[in-house]
Amino acid sequence: MVLPWKNYLETNEVSFITTDNVKYIGYPDGNDYILKIKNNISTILDDDAWDIEKIELSNLYSDIYGTYTPRLPADLDIDDDKGCVYGKTPDGLYLDRLQRREDWMDHRLTADIIQINGWGILHTPDNGKTLYKTDWCNRLGEYYNVMRCDVFPDNPGWKKLDKEELLIELADELDDTEKENIINCTVRNPSYEKLGENHKINPIGNVLIS
Repeated sequence: MVLPWKNYLETNEVSFITTDNVKYIGYPDGNDYILKIKNNISTILDDDAWDIEKIELSNLYSDIYGTYTPRLPADLDIDDDKGCVYGKTPDGLYLDRLQRREDWMDHRLTADIIQINGWGILHTPDNGKTLYKTDWCNRLGEYYNVMRCDVFPDNPGWKKLDKEELLIELADELDDTEKENIINCTVRNPSYEKLGENHKINPIGNVLIS
């Protein structure tokens, strides 16, 4: 089961709404829970309640989202180093606890321009026309992923950058080649071959809303 979470970049809200107008918000205000809003009534779902909720979503919307097929750690394949206890997509991609595809979460919808430990990732969805920064997480000593998750409930979200201001900020960090690559970005757009047809139309606009 793949749930259609969207990350609204201006507010950093991660949420989706079912066809019956039930809204789910992931990790609001950095707290480790899911907020469910139905008929204007808000309910906090902890880990156990969310697992039950996913079964109900699967029963109600399997024709839209697919079937929820969790597995116990002991039942995982020997070579499953990612521990896919929440299932996999038909093409073998990892699903996280919110039922999001791994290519939605690890920057495969954009192309990386540069990564700097302690600063972040500079990446683009459109060959450098638009630049975004994903911050470095000092708490864990690694880069944040695309959206909030149980590992990064405090994720500050993407930051849109001005090219000239960026070059000033990183003037002492970059060599001439790296600066040139930011000025005249030639990175290739990522391949969307593993995405479903609806997401191929505008993959960023289906997952990350500016």
